[in-house]
Amino acid sequence: MPIHFSDEAPLDQIELPSRLRNALEIEGVKTVGEVRNMADADLLSFQNLGAASVRHLRQLFGASRSDPPRKGRGGG
Repeated sequence: MPIHFSDEAPLDQIELPSRLRNALEIEGVKTVGEVRNMADADLLSFQNLGAASVRHLRQLFGASRSDPPRKGRGGG
């Protein structure tokens, strides 16, 4: 179960791996809500952000509002 963060929570106030933080910062993503509202495909398009990073974000902040829940193995 993800830790509860409000959509307004700034990412610079949350402990994230530096590669992940840098990738989001370069793309101008500043809040938890922005991450939640992005599709996995959009996050995967960011340089240095791969499937493991997207899984980490989804586990930390919850599933994207635009992506259905994943079933089984092999997702993102």
